[in-house]
Amino acid sequence: MSLALVRLLQLASPALPVGAYSYSQGLEWAVEAGTVQDEASALRWIGDQLEWNLGRYEAPLLLRMLEAWQVGAGETVRELDAEYLATRESAELRAETLQMGYSMQRLLHELGDFPSPLLAAIAVSPTPTLMQAWTCAAAASLRAFAAAIPALAALIATPALFKLASELLALARAEFNSARFDS
Repeated sequence: MSLALVRLLQLASPALPVGAYSYSQGLEWAVEAGTVQDEASALRWIGDQLEWNLGRYEAPLLLRMLEAWQVGAGETVRELDAEYLATRESAELRAETLQMGYSMQRLLHELGDFPSPLLAAIAVSPTPTLMQAWTCAAAASLRAFAAAIPALAALIATPALFKLASELLALARAEFNSARFDS
């Protein structure tokens, strides 16, 4: 297994050491507000987050940012990152993505095997988000990313998760190709 593929799998791991485990993305508030009360309402809430937040906005924006990294469009990356940060509705969500962006940037430097020009491009942003730092790392491992798709699919243990991931990817691709995200 190549180092690039190992790095890609690290990016997909829930154990990526950027502090994401300490954030709930609003689930705690949904429980406190009574929106999530049981398994059915939790699945509905998570499904809504995946469809409306991730599938229709964050994933297409992530694809645009990844594309910008690939062609060396640093100004576009910074503009997309600023747009993303502006959509974080609360101080907690902004702090979350900035803290994880900082941690991801630090991790990439500590690993020592990501291309210096990409790492320098992240450093241009005074406050990179997790999305900016993560897409930088993904762009650096792009060949492995393409080769890893079958391996990642094999890691998805249940048909339900695979179906959900497939639907999310299809939705993200449709939004990515829509006029809303055209430059």
